[in-house]
Amino acid sequence: MKKKKQGFTLIEFLVVIAIITIISAVMIVNFRKGEESSRVIRNAQMLIQGIRRAQNLAISSKEFFNGTFNEVPLGGYAILVSRQSGSNTYYTIYADLDGQQDLDSGETVERVNFESGVIVDYIKYIPPGNPVDTNIIFIPPDPTVTVFPFIPPADEIVITLQRQ
Repeated sequence: MKKKKQGFTLIEFLVVIAIITIISAVMIVNFRKGEESSRVIRNAQMLIQGIRRAQNLAISSKEFFNGTFNEVPLGGYAILVSRQSGSNTYYTIYADLDGQQDLDSGETVERVNFESGVIVDYIKYIPPGNPVDTNIIFIPPDPTVTVFPFIPPADEIVITLQRQ
């Protein structure tokens, strides 16, 4: 009696390879989408941390070295969100020493670039595609004025990030 040899035919082998290839391709595409979404979320969290940092600097009346001596900024601390199209978007935390509500030379506390491929798409009241920088300003409390109870301002800001 002859034994029958067991094994795979060439067709069976090619079908298994094709199935593995298709599943791998689907997984790689989904992994890339998840990676891009994670990048946007990471940068949004980074921007939130920057806003909170500027707010905390202002609330604590943190002194800033202006090149000669330390002083509490007249205009408080602010964050400038850049929307320059076609270039790396970033935000800058700065001490508004002169109170003019704009970033001047020597006022930068920190500049943070967003990761490659992440842009600021929308800022409330500024239409998409309009490359306008936006200031978010936090003015330190006046220690001579006591207001009780504290009523926070009703202002709201909406900033949307997206993949480029």
